[in-house]
Amino acid sequence: MRGVRLVSSVSATILAMLLLFLSAAADTYTVVPRPLAPSPAQFSSAARDLGNSDRGKVVFEKRCSGCHAPDENREGPSLRGVFGRRSGEIANFEYSPALKKAHIVWSEETLERWLTDPDGLVPDNNMDFRVAKSQERQDLIRYLRDGLGK
Repeated sequence: MRGVRLVSSVSATILAMLLLFLSAAADTYTVVPRPLAPSPAQFSSAARDLGNSDRGKVVFEKRCSGCHAPDENREGPSLRGVFGRRSGEIANFEYSPALKKAHIVWSEETLERWLTDPDGLVPDNNMDFRVAKSQERQDLIRYLRDGLGK
């Protein structure tokens, strides 16, 4: 019997110490819930802050200028003032029927989706190019907004 009382006493002591520790830990640490992912507004704000217009100009000249120019239509439409413009609105440019019907208003979010996967955003469009690197897309979007938005 003495062994049983000793085990019970030791178990009770360990349990008391554990409860005391947990109680002290609860007073010391505060758990602050955080959202798991940024909201679209937070993402677009972050994307605006991450892009660099000077690097975007380099990306534009290297990757886009074969088909686009700021102030004249080429194989692709001119891009000055693209922000806030609806897809398919440039006069004297022959857009794909799909892009004319899309009625997309170009913004950070829509350009991000377009440059990532044009066919995913507007199937059957005529743009056969995408910008694979996220940083290059952010830089390019910043350049289109700040450098060519004037």
